[in-house]
Amino acid sequence: MSLISVMGTTCRTHRIPSPQITNHSTALLDFFVQRELGLNERAPACNRAVVSHALTGQFDVVYIATYRVSHADHPHFDSSRRKTDREPSSPLR
Repeated sequence: MSLISVMGTTCRTHRIPSPQITNHSTALLDFFVQRELGLNERAPACNRAVVSHALTGQFDVVYIATYRVSHADHPHFDSSRRKTDREPSSPLR
């Protein structure tokens, strides 16, 4: 979570509003890995809600970051990553 600390400090220094939403789940659209703890099948809906909120026009800059090396070999990871990169140019449904 060091990225959160750096982003928070930078935003405070430059007086940029910086709301934060964090989740230990991988922040990709239409992707989740079943775990004992976590959102599991609810993760895609949560991730879509976060991205839709980010696209409301209330924010000048939005960063969506994820780091899960363990998920990179999952069969749907790469297609979900590409979809996440591509879709947020317009509101999600």
